[in-house]
Amino acid sequence: MGPVEVVIISYPEIGLVAGVSTVLEDFVDNDQLRIADAILVSRGEHGQAVVTDIDDTVAPNWSSICPDPRPLLSADDAQLIVDELGEGSSAVLLVIEHLWPRKLSERATDGGGVVELHARIDPQTVEVAAKVTA
Repeated sequence: MGPVEVVIISYPEIGLVAGVSTVLEDFVDNDQLRIADAILVSRGEHGQAVVTDIDDTVAPNWSSICPDPRPLLSADDAQLIVDELGEGSSAVLLVIEHLWPRKLSERATDGGGVVELHARIDPQTVEVAAKVTA
């Protein structure tokens, strides 16, 4: 498995989560990423928390986007997000495996090289660094 990243997408209403599948489908179809795990957390109008594994009933075509989910997200992960949700809202927790680093590493190795470091820098830090050096 390649490098993974956890992404949380929140929605102000519970029913809006279905749109996430269309966004991810292009990336999956182009072998840019793989969805390793995904859950939906929501807080109902009366405060009740619900945690659901995402499937085709939640997001259209999900079984082709995430055909082999792995149990990487825990109940504790879900609870951290549920605690922050307002009533009537929801969030999708995704574990995304980036596929391009594996391809890069394989090609570097084939050419006699070794990838020594792969670090992700968050966008805010990049913006600050760009302003400092400008």
